[in-house]
Amino acid sequence: MRSVLLSLLAPLALGALSAAEPAKVTLGDRETIVFFGDSITEQHLYTAYLESFLVTRYPGKELICHNFGWGGDTAWNGCMRYARDVQPVHPSLVFVNFGMNDGGYHGPDEGVRSRYLESQRKLADLIKDGNAREVLLTTSCTDPNKRSDGDLYNTTLSAMAEGLIAFGASRDVPVIDVFHPMLQRQQAAKKADANFSMIGDSVHPDSAGHLVLAWPIIQALSPRKPLARIAVAGQTATADGAMVTGVKRDALGVSFALTLNAIPMWVPTDARRALSLIPFEAECNATTLTVDGLEAEMIYQLQIDGQAIDELSAKELTDGVDLSLLERAPWAQQGKRVWEMSQARWQRHFDTWRRIGLSEDAEFLAMSETSRVQETNRTLVRALAFRMEQTAKPKTHQVIVRRCTPIAISSVEVSPAYPLVGDFAQTFAPESVGAVLWKKTPLAADGMLDLNAVLGNPTNCAAYVRVVLSASEAATLHYSLGSDDGLIVFLDGKRMFSHDVWRACIAGEEQVDLPITAGRHVAMFRINNGGGGYGLSLKISTMGAAKVTALR
Repeated sequence: MRSVLLSLLAPLALGALSAAEPAKVTLGDRETIVFFGDSITEQHLYTAYLESFLVTRYPGKELICHNFGWGGDTAWNGCMRYARDVQPVHPSLVFVNFGMNDGGYHGPDEGVRSRYLESQRKLADLIKDGNAREVLLTTSCTDPNKRSDGDLYNTTLSAMAEGLIAFGASRDVPVIDVFHPMLQRQQAAKKADANFSMIGDSVHPDSAGHLVLAWPIIQALSPRKPLARIAVAGQTATADGAMVTGVKRDALGVSFALTLNAIPMWVPTDARRALSLIPFEAECNATTLTVDGLEAEMIYQLQIDGQAIDELSAKELTDGVDLSLLERAPWAQQGKRVWEMSQARWQRHFDTWRRIGLSEDAEFLAMSETSRVQETNRTLVRALAFRMEQTAKPKTHQVIVRRCTPIAISSVEVSPAYPLVGDFAQTFAPESVGAVLWKKTPLAADGMLDLNAVLGNPTNCAAYVRVVLSASEAATLHYSLGSDDGLIVFLDGKRMFSHDVWRACIAGEEQVDLPITAGRHVAMFRINNGGGGYGLSLKISTMGAAKVTALR
């Protein structure tokens, strides 16, 4: 058998293995889904990606997910606790992910492999007897650079995976091969960068590694195509995966109403390096907007529901922009909220099932208060599942693509630092008629201004930055700002925007639009600082055809 031969392969030969196309898994309109496995499942990362994906991709379905991962478990342990842990939720679909511990963390052993497959047979019977459908997952790979035995254990896991694939075929149970695709991507990444790792302790993937792990499963759950394509040409638009209505175009840009069929899945920041390893965006999540007829070499602002989202070149919009990657977009915020609720829901589920429900303290379990906490948590878990479904439902958004012109600002004026003893209501000389010794200071080409370098590392203070603008006619100014720490925006001496916050200076974190009339205007910014980094990120653009310049 091929599985026996694999046990004799040298570790380097693993790279020659090719994974089969993931088996397709059909979802009903209502599903109770269980993820059942060992500590890799208990990490609640690949399972959270899958839950977020399912909830966002299928907004018309009623899907509730449960995670019953247990660190150190084997498939046999899973058999022993299936009736206690899983059956009470009456699952309709169970994803089974055992194998990492079953191999014993040593080289191939046919006896170990046989016992693993026998345990999988018993578990498959339990799932079938409980009237649930099963999907088998081969386990993830290990990182040979983090192990004293190098790739030896991957050879063991490969043989076990081959056995599981054959078992699934014999029982007509779908098998999704996670091991081989993950191993191949790891090998390719290590070839490009010898220090690459997505499995820090050699066994448990990090956030990026879990997304790589989840990718074959996502492929099995969804058509292999971008989420949506929107193309605006002239006064009309075509869309796949979305609905576009009310297209209006003028000399400055285009506007329309957009309703996606489903929102993109949120990818947490710490997992995004996985996007260079898997075609998740191109083949699944991409929501592409193309707009023709724009003025070459011009910059356009993308607004959604009146909020500035990004500034893009005409070429970028003509070639196509992936809207799923725009963090300020409302659907990105919906997806992020789904992810956050998934994490909160898992914690409440884990507390109820494991920390409380399986406590060995009989007196604690007998307390009426304990029962009430358990029931409250169960109610909260159900409520969060419903809230996730509601949050993921697509909405109709007003989209505007409008020409804007960046204002060249080569220098600004900076005030002295003023001791800060109050709150944002406190005022200083630049906000009144008091005398101010302004210092002309260069502004970097990227709009960043290091106030520590200018003012000498002040703490617990407020300083002001200003620039004088001249407009040929009435216009709207768009401010793209970042600050370390709190920020107040003034226009001609009036407070127009404020955010009392402690943070690092990140370009574009605040987006503010302010109208101006023809003539001279003073844009001023107050930046509060507690300690550490101190700075401002400043870019200003003109919306429309008006000419606005920064006076030196």
